Amino acid sequence: MSTGVSPTVMVKQSYVYDYTDENGTRLIDRDVTGQGKNFYAVANVSVGYEQKWNKTSVQVAPYLKIPMSEIGYGNLSLGGIGTQVSIKRDL
Repeated sequence: MSTGVSPTVMVKQSYVYDYTDENGTRLIDRDVTGQGKNFYAVANVSVGYEQKWNKTSVQVAPYLKIPMSEIGYGNLSLGGIGTQVSIKRDL
């Protein structure tokens, strides 16, 4: 099992929102460049399993990234899930 924190700083952000209704009529065009939070962090949690065969081993580690803060103009809460798979060979 492993845990950690990944801090991130957004150096530059630029968004232009262009909304239209169902008839294709433009409702708003808004530039929010540089607005919003620029520091973000996620907590990382992972549990792995390793299986060895002779000189080769396979590792599988599902992970979860849990948002600790929000980022950007829309206060986005970015997290994720995934699996890391690796193969090792002893020389």
